[in-house]
Amino acid sequence: MEFLGEDELDLSKVLTDEELKSVPPEEKLERLGKLARQQLRVEVAIAELEQQLVEKKQELAKVSEMDIPDLMDELGIDEFRLTNGAKLTVNPFYTGKITSPEAMEWLEDNDYGDIIKGSVSIPYPKGFDQTKLQAVVAAAKELGLNPDNREEVHHSTLKAWIKEMIEKGEMFPRELFNVYVGRRTKLSIK
Repeated sequence: MEFLGEDELDLSKVLTDEELKSVPPEEKLERLGKLARQQLRVEVAIAELEQQLVEKKQELAKVSEMDIPDLMDELGIDEFRLTNGAKLTVNPFYTGKITSPEAMEWLEDNDYGDIIKGSVSIPYPKGFDQTKLQAVVAAAKELGLNPDNREEVHHSTLKAWIKEMIEKGEMFPRELFNVYVGRRTKLSIK
């Protein structure tokens, strides 16, 4: 099929008389086209702003986690007061992420299993008998549902645990928990 240009389109050759009556007036089609272009412009603007936000967060991380702490180390200070009363301090921060079952096993084997939390999720269709939802996980399988039973360590709990382990000088396999230790500045304004 050959596509015609916008100026070449003759609807009377494509549509029946009855179908032609249902075609919106040209001004409404023009308005619809303008609104579609406006939506596209807004979507592009949002995508650009989101990219700018990502870049600004990266810039902040570099300044806060590398540039300022390194310069303060060179100066031999861990706190700096500005003339407006604001205080700049450098504090350690800790992050980690569990990406393998071996990390969960290590926690269990080394008496840190109490930070592991379990959850059971049972998806069910709309209108499913609510009394059946009170059943245990085994009964859910019997009813034809697929329970999602998982164990995990909440990211805040993991972060606190990593901090505690490091500050106590405890040995643990950091690579298993994808540990990253850094320093970050904090600006406090009175």
